Order: sequence, then C-alpha cells, then structure tokens
Amino acid sequence: MKKTFKRAGVAVLSMAMLLSMGAMTAISSNAAGTLKVDINSTIGVTNASTYDVYRIASSTVVGGVYSYTWETAVDDEVTGLPTISQVELYTAEDLKNLASKIALAASASGSLIPQVATGVNVGTATSSLADGYYLALVHSSDNGVMVQPVIQKIEGGNVSVVAKASPLTIDKVISSVTANEGVRYNDDKASVSSNGTVTYTLTSYIPEYSPTVNTKVIAGQLSYETPYTITDTASPSLDLQTISVTIGGDTIDSGVTATINGDKHGAVVTVSDAVVAANNGDAVVVTLTAKVNDTATLSNKTTANNLNNNVEVTYSNEYTTGKGSASDDDNVDVYTTGMGLYKYRTDTNAAMAGVTFTLTNTSTTAEYNATTDTNGYCVFKNLAEGTYTLSETPQTGFQTMSDKTVVVAAGTTNGTFKITVDGVELADANFTTSGTSYTNGKLDVGNTPGHTLPITGGMGTVLFTVGGAAIVLLAGVLFVVYMRKRKVEE
Repeated sequence: MKKTFKRAGVAVLSMAMLLSMGAMTAISSNAAGTLKVDINSTIGVTNASTYDVYRIASSTVVGGVYSYTWETAVDDEVTGLPTISQVELYTAEDLKNLASKIALAASASGSLIPQVATGVNVGTATSSLADGYYLALVHSSDNGVMVQPVIQKIEGGNVSVVAKASPLTIDKVISSVTANEGVRYNDDKASVSSNGTVTYTLTSYIPEYSPTVNTKVIAGQLSYETPYTITDTASPSLDLQTISVTIGGDTIDSGVTATINGDKHGAVVTVSDAVVAANNGDAVVVTLTAKVNDTATLSNKTTANNLNNNVEVTYSNEYTTGKGSASDDDNVDVYTTGMGLYKYRTDTNAAMAGVTFTLTNTSTTAEYNATTDTNGYCVFKNLAEGTYTLSETPQTGFQTMSDKTVVVAAGTTNGTFKITVDGVELADANFTTSGTSYTNGKLDVGNTPGHTLPITGGMGTVLFTVGGAAIVLLAGVLFVVYMRKRKVEE
C-alpha cells in the first residue's frame, strides 16, 4: 500500500514539474521585447517618418530552445516561403529579398498578416512585442526617398535596426561652353554668345525596387505606377540642338527614347518598365546641347537676366510595390549681354540710318553685324565675355570711324557684364531699336562730313609720301633746268 502511495506521489510530483515547465515555457515565449527602427541619418529624413510593424512568425520555447512558426496569413499569402531554419542562415541580401516579398503581401488590400503597431515615429521603439519575427515597413516623410523593409527577430530583448533609404535625385550641370564664345562660371552658371554652344549634363539614377516587384514587371505581371521620365524645359531663348542618353555607362537601343520638342525648347527621356527593372540603381546620364537665340533678354552692368533651364525626373517611389509617384528637379542659368550704338552727324546732330558696323571676336574671328535704324540706333545682341574689334563700313561723303577695341567682361556678380571701348567703360543707357527696348552699354559715334583720312602707317600714307616726293623732285628738276636755261640766255 505504501509503495502504491509512493508511486502515486512520484507521479503527481512529475506531473507538477511538467506543468511547471509548461508554465515557464509560456512565460518565456511571450517575454516582452522592443523594436526601434531608424533610417540612414545621412539622407536627412526627419523623425516625421513613421513605420508599421507586422508579426510574421511566432515562437515557442521547449527546454529553453526557441522554435518559430510562420503566421498562418503569411503562409497563406506568400508563395515559396523558406523554412525558419533556412531564414536563420540567410545573408543580408537574402533577408532583404524575403522582406520585400512579405511586404508586398502585407501591403495588399485585405491582407490578414497581423499588424501589431502602426504610425510609430522613426527612432521611437515599439514595446511589448512577444518573441518572434517582425516586419517593419517605413513611410518616409520625404516622398523622394525610398526605404527598404526590414525583418528582425526578437527574443525577449531590445533590438534596434536601420532601414536602408535611397533618395532619388537629379543633378543638372553646365559641363562646357564653346571656347572663346562663352565662360563657364561654375556648374550652375555660364555666359555665352549666339555663336557659342552650351553643353549640359543631367545625372540621375534608376530607382531600386524590391526583387519581387522587378520579377513581376519583367514577366509582364506588374507595371510601375509612374513611368520613369526625365523632362527638360529650356528658356524660349535657348534652342536645344542634340540629346544623348546612357544607362550604367551604356547606350541602350531598345526601351529608351530621347526626343527634342519641335520648338527646341524642351526634351523628354522615357525609360521603359523592362529597362528600369533590369537596371535598378544604375546611373542615367543625359547630355544636351543648346544655343542662344535672338529672343534672349540681355544682362547688363547691374542686372543679371538668366536664361533658365530646368529638369525634372518622375518615378514610382514605393520600393515594396512599385506604386506611388515622386519627383525631383534642378536648374541652371545661362547669361548673355549686348552693346548698343548710336550714329549721328557731327555737323547737325541728326541721326544716321543705314550705317553698318561689324564686331569681330579677336579669338574666333566670328563676326556680328548691326545696321542703324531710322533713329540711328542698332544693337549687338548675345555677346559673351571676350575681346572684339569694332569697325564701320565706310559711308560716301563721311569720314570713317577708326577701329575700336571692345572688351566684354564679367561684372561684379555672376550674370552681369561690363563693356569697355578703347579702355573706357560704357554706362548702361536706355534705347530702342527696331521696336525693342534695351538697357545696356551704349556707344555714341559721330560722323563728320568729308573724306576718310588715311590710316597712319597704311598704304594710303605710303602712296601720299611717294607721290609728294615725286612732285617735289620734279619741281626741283624743272627749277634746275629753268635756271640753266636762263643763264644760257644771259
């Protein structure tokens, strides 16, 4: 009998120990942990960004050993799931791909994957999380920044994780201007003449989307909600000339179109979904050239009138789904100037029409011609920094102006100019010619009736000298002959 009770007591004790172990297991598997999500600090996204947390696998503990099981909804909604044991051996890249796959399912309408926290500020921890695997989806405060989802395991501790964020921007620079027909001040500003060509370089990147999204796009099962497009808008005073595109350093013949608008004041680059999916993260480089036309507003000594050129990139901005829309833009400025001229008679002060002047670039020999209107005014438009020679076409019955040296130089601030003629700086003046008003440096040229005097050292001087000497010599010979003849007669 005692043995029976003893055996019964051992059995009860054993059962109590098992129940106790069971109670201990339940407590351990539900131990409260925390998860804090941050974003790369270098991109400047503030804590206005938030994140949501999904529980994707729960845990049990037997004898101090954790085991995990996918949540039923994850198992139902995500195809091709690995085992948790396989996940334990995953590389960072493998985890990123798995996170993207589950995130796509969690983001779908009607998903039953359990969401345990929503709208948590980035940098703030989510508390009271039972042991398990969790998915964090970050919503950036800057819609131009794409943030990758992360998977994190919690086993009763405090865990911090950093989500990779990729800001997508576009940068436009003035890479060059034609030598001696313009000056590149920096990446964003330059002066240029109508004979000069400005070369722009536009650089952006193909967005990075989840591998799941890219696979579906390539298979034709999904499209990016906002096509990847670069749009360049030029000032009406700039005529675009050429355009070329490379992606990842290569020219892609199919799936990329680059066209200049019919009016030459804009251009569009479109990249197909298939090319985007195959070239995630690659640099997109667009090269554009442009010339200044006659409609440009001229800068002067005090006012910089910029010829603006803007570029914008638009794209889908959701890493997990390929949906959404975002954009970024950049702009650069080109400047040009001009010089006015007023022609008049010095004897009556009357304006002279129809007089042609030529401004010649001493470095390139490029010529600019201008002819005075009925009021005696003309203008040389679209001049860049440089040295020029100003000459006048001779007028019958008037002396011709001697050639003058004109220097166009940068003003006190970028985009302004100062003009000197034979070392004397011109003041800005208001004048109108051919119905257009200008405020620029103006040179007054008086025209004196009479014949043009020969230029010192020129062929005219030589001819006059030789001719004069010949006359004097002839006179001397005649005088000698005359004196001899007179003596003979005497």
